[in-house]
Amino acid sequence: LNRGVAIDYVAKKIYWTNQSNGYIGRADIDGTNKTESFITGLTSPWDLEIDVVNGKIYWTEDIPTGGNIKRANLSDGSNVEPIVTGISGGALGVAVDPLRSKLFYTVFGTGAVFSANLDGTNAAQISGLSAIADIDVDYITGRIYTIDYGSDQLAKSDADGNNKIFITGTNGLFIEYADVTTPTITNILRQNPSGTNAFVGG
Repeated sequence: LNRGVAIDYVAKKIYWTNQSNGYIGRADIDGTNKTESFITGLTSPWDLEIDVVNGKIYWTEDIPTGGNIKRANLSDGSNVEPIVTGISGGALGVAVDPLRSKLFYTVFGTGAVFSANLDGTNAAQISGLSAIADIDVDYITGRIYTIDYGSDQLAKSDADGNNKIFITGTNGLFIEYADVTTPTITNILRQNPSGTNAFVGG
């Protein structure tokens, strides 16, 4: 079973987890150069997240003895390290905010949401959020977006759980944040004289 998906917009790569076979796969964003053994030997991997700023890939594992959150080098999958272990109820969603050095994760059994440092230290439950499946972060504002499987709705809130607003109903458990690539200028339309383009790059 394929579970989670994440996109590296800088390197134009897509990653996914395969729960039943215990691996993370990688391919070019157009589906070519597929490698199903990018990271292997995992136990029930679910969600995953890309941190291009620090060159890391994060994922959750849902196992009977308690969930884990692990990370590895994004370049080649090396240096696999557990950063949060023994999560009672199992781990489900994971998100990172590299600009603020924050990690967010959700607990499958309770729907609780936790915030921690990127290395997993100082983990603390965020009050006011519950029955959450997946989670993601808006890097610009620092707000978090969540799928609530209690009410089956997409919501956004501040990173501390305050000012929660329901956006829309959903029929799923997972979300993936949209492309946040910085826009570039390809040409400028001059008004005087009109109708002339000045090419500046692209």
